[in-house]
Amino acid sequence: MMDPAAAVQACEREVVALHEFFVAWFAGRLHDAAFDEFLQRFSDDFEMVTPDGTKVDKARLGGMRGAKGSNGAWQIHIHVRLSAVPRSGGRYVTGTYLELQQGAGHGSSAGADRSTNGRISTPLLELDAGVRPHGVRWLRLAETWLPEEQLAAFDFGAAAAAAARGGDAAEQASEASERA
Repeated sequence: MMDPAAAVQACEREVVALHEFFVAWFAGRLHDAAFDEFLQRFSDDFEMVTPDGTKVDKARLGGMRGAKGSNGAWQIHIHVRLSAVPRSGGRYVTGTYLELQQGAGHGSSAGADRSTNGRISTPLLELDAGVRPHGVRWLRLAETWLPEEQLAAFDFGAAAAAAARGGDAAEQASEASERA
Protein backbone atom coordinates (compact mmCIF):
# COMPACT_ATOMS: atom_id res chain seq x y z
CA MET A 1 0.00 0.00 0.00
CA MET A 2 1.32 3.42 -0.94
CA ASP A 3 0.67 6.57 1.01
CA PRO A 4 -2.15 8.26 -0.98
CA ALA A 5 -0.66 11.74 -0.50
CA ALA A 6 2.71 10.56 -1.86
CA ALA A 7 0.93 8.87 -4.78
CA VAL A 8 -0.88 12.10 -5.66
CA GLN A 9 2.38 14.09 -5.49
CA ALA A 10 4.16 11.60 -7.79
CA CYS A 11 1.29 11.80 -10.28
CA GLU A 12 1.18 15.60 -10.18
CA ARG A 13 4.94 15.70 -10.92
CA GLU A 14 4.37 13.24 -13.78
CA VAL A 15 1.57 15.29 -15.39
CA VAL A 16 3.72 18.43 -15.37
CA ALA A 17 6.84 16.56 -16.55
CA LEU A 18 4.96 14.92 -19.42
CA HIS A 19 3.82 18.28 -20.75
CA GLU A 20 7.34 19.68 -20.35
CA PHE A 21 8.46 16.74 -22.50
CA PHE A 22 5.92 17.68 -25.22
CA VAL A 23 7.17 21.27 -25.37
CA ALA A 24 10.83 20.21 -25.45
CA TRP A 25 10.20 17.43 -28.01
CA PHE A 26 8.29 19.65 -30.41
CA ALA A 27 10.98 22.33 -29.98
CA GLY A 28 13.65 19.78 -30.93
CA ARG A 29 15.56 20.13 -27.64
CA LEU A 30 15.68 16.42 -26.69
CA HIS A 31 17.71 13.42 -27.84
CA ASP A 32 15.86 10.69 -29.71
CA ALA A 33 16.18 8.30 -26.73
CA ALA A 34 13.90 10.62 -24.70
CA PHE A 35 11.01 9.55 -26.92
CA ASP A 36 11.42 5.91 -25.89
CA GLU A 37 11.25 6.93 -22.21
CA PHE A 38 8.14 8.98 -23.03
CA LEU A 39 6.33 5.98 -24.58
CA GLN A 40 7.30 3.71 -21.70
CA ARG A 41 5.04 5.78 -19.42
CA PHE A 42 1.89 4.46 -21.11
CA SER A 43 0.26 1.08 -20.58
CA ASP A 44 0.13 -1.15 -23.64
CA ASP A 45 -3.67 -0.77 -23.66
CA PHE A 46 -3.59 3.01 -23.08
CA GLU A 47 -6.47 4.92 -24.60
CA MET A 48 -7.03 8.65 -24.87
CA VAL A 49 -10.13 10.41 -26.13
CA THR A 50 -9.26 13.84 -27.52
CA PRO A 51 -11.55 16.87 -27.19
CA ASP A 52 -13.02 16.22 -30.64
CA GLY A 53 -13.74 12.55 -29.85
CA THR A 54 -10.79 10.91 -31.60
CA LYS A 55 -9.46 7.78 -29.88
CA VAL A 56 -5.69 7.57 -29.59
CA ASP A 57 -3.83 4.45 -28.45
CA LYS A 58 -0.19 3.92 -27.49
CA ALA A 59 0.82 3.02 -31.04
CA ARG A 60 -0.64 6.27 -32.34
CA LEU A 61 1.26 8.23 -29.67
CA GLY A 62 4.39 6.68 -31.18
CA GLY A 63 3.63 8.59 -34.36
CA MET A 64 4.67 11.79 -32.61
CA ARG A 65 8.30 10.69 -32.92
CA GLY A 66 8.41 12.24 -36.38
CA ALA A 67 7.18 15.61 -35.07
CA LYS A 68 10.43 16.31 -33.23
CA GLY A 69 11.47 19.93 -33.78
CA SER A 70 8.27 20.84 -35.63
CA ASN A 71 6.99 23.59 -33.29
CA GLY A 72 9.38 25.61 -31.15
CA ALA A 73 6.71 28.22 -30.35
CA TRP A 74 4.38 25.86 -28.46
CA GLN A 75 3.73 26.73 -24.79
CA ILE A 76 1.72 24.65 -22.33
CA HIS A 77 0.64 25.76 -18.87
CA ILE A 78 -0.75 23.13 -16.47
CA HIS A 79 -2.80 23.24 -13.27
CA VAL A 80 -3.24 19.83 -11.65
CA ARG A 81 -5.93 18.67 -9.18
CA LEU A 82 -5.59 14.95 -8.52
CA SER A 83 -6.65 12.57 -5.77
CA ALA A 84 -6.14 8.91 -4.96
CA VAL A 85 -8.92 6.58 -6.06
CA PRO A 86 -10.80 5.46 -2.91
CA ARG A 87 -10.04 1.93 -1.69
CA SER A 88 -7.07 1.59 -4.09
CA GLY A 89 -4.41 1.87 -1.40
CA GLY A 90 -2.86 4.78 -3.27
CA ARG A 91 -2.12 2.62 -6.33
CA TYR A 92 -4.49 4.54 -8.63
CA VAL A 93 -4.90 8.30 -8.97
CA THR A 94 -7.38 10.36 -10.97
CA GLY A 95 -8.71 13.90 -11.05
CA THR A 96 -8.39 16.73 -13.53
CA TYR A 97 -5.85 19.13 -14.87
CA LEU A 98 -6.24 22.26 -16.92
CA GLU A 99 -3.99 22.38 -19.96
CA LEU A 100 -3.68 25.81 -21.54
CA GLN A 101 -1.83 25.91 -24.86
CA GLN A 102 -0.54 28.67 -27.07
CA GLY A 103 1.16 28.18 -30.44
CA ALA A 104 -0.15 24.62 -30.77
CA GLY A 105 -1.07 24.86 -34.44
CA HIS A 106 -4.17 23.00 -35.50
CA GLY A 107 -5.09 21.05 -32.36
CA SER A 108 -8.22 19.43 -33.77
CA SER A 109 -8.47 16.59 -36.26
CA ALA A 110 -11.66 18.32 -37.46
CA GLY A 111 -9.46 21.14 -38.76
CA ALA A 112 -10.60 23.94 -36.46
CA ASP A 113 -7.94 26.53 -35.64
CA ARG A 114 -7.01 25.74 -32.06
CA SER A 115 -3.53 27.30 -31.94
CA THR A 116 -4.55 28.81 -28.61
CA ASN A 117 -6.69 26.38 -26.69
CA GLY A 118 -7.50 24.99 -23.31
CA ARG A 119 -8.44 21.51 -22.22
CA ILE A 120 -9.82 19.91 -19.12
CA SER A 121 -8.14 16.53 -18.91
CA THR A 122 -9.08 13.56 -16.74
CA PRO A 123 -6.35 10.92 -16.41
CA LEU A 124 -6.38 7.51 -14.76
CA LEU A 125 -2.86 6.86 -13.50
CA GLU A 126 -1.27 3.82 -11.85
CA LEU A 127 1.68 3.88 -9.48
CA ASP A 128 4.42 1.45 -10.55
CA ALA A 129 7.98 1.96 -9.32
CA GLY A 130 9.30 0.33 -12.51
CA VAL A 131 8.07 3.17 -14.73
CA ARG A 132 10.48 6.04 -15.28
CA PRO A 133 10.86 8.85 -14.44
CA HIS A 134 8.21 9.22 -11.67
CA GLY A 135 6.88 5.69 -11.15
CA VAL A 136 3.58 6.55 -12.87
CA ARG A 137 1.86 4.70 -15.73
CA TRP A 138 -0.85 6.37 -17.82
CA LEU A 139 -3.86 4.05 -18.24
CA ARG A 140 -6.56 6.36 -19.67
CA LEU A 141 -6.98 10.02 -20.55
CA ALA A 142 -10.13 11.91 -21.55
CA GLU A 143 -9.96 15.52 -22.71
CA THR A 144 -12.63 18.13 -23.38
CA TRP A 145 -12.29 21.69 -24.63
CA LEU A 146 -12.12 24.36 -21.96
CA PRO A 147 -14.95 26.90 -22.35
CA GLU A 148 -13.84 29.98 -24.29
CA GLU A 149 -14.59 32.27 -21.31
CA GLN A 150 -12.06 30.42 -19.16
CA LEU A 151 -9.45 30.45 -21.91
CA ALA A 152 -9.97 34.18 -22.46
CA ALA A 153 -9.36 34.83 -18.75
CA PHE A 154 -5.87 33.28 -18.89
CA ASP A 155 -2.93 35.68 -19.41
CA PHE A 156 -0.36 33.74 -21.44
CA GLY A 157 2.12 36.63 -21.29
CA ALA A 158 2.09 36.71 -17.49
CA ALA A 159 2.39 32.91 -17.37
CA ALA A 160 5.40 32.97 -19.71
CA ALA A 161 7.04 35.68 -17.59
CA ALA A 162 6.43 33.63 -14.42
CA ALA A 163 7.94 30.55 -16.08
CA ALA A 164 11.00 32.57 -17.16
CA ARG A 165 11.48 33.59 -13.51
CA GLY A 166 11.32 29.93 -12.46
CA GLY A 167 7.68 30.10 -11.34
CA ASP A 168 4.69 28.39 -12.84
CA ALA A 169 1.27 29.28 -14.11
CA ALA A 170 -0.71 26.92 -11.89
CA GLU A 171 -2.12 29.64 -9.66
CA GLN A 172 -3.17 31.79 -12.61
CA ALA A 173 -4.77 28.79 -14.36
CA SER A 174 -6.70 28.06 -11.19
CA GLU A 175 -7.87 31.66 -10.95
CA ALA A 176 -9.00 31.64 -14.59
CA SER A 177 -10.92 28.44 -13.92
CA GLU A 178 -12.62 29.91 -10.88
CA ARG A 179 -13.58 33.18 -12.64
CA ALA A 180 -15.42 31.43 -15.46
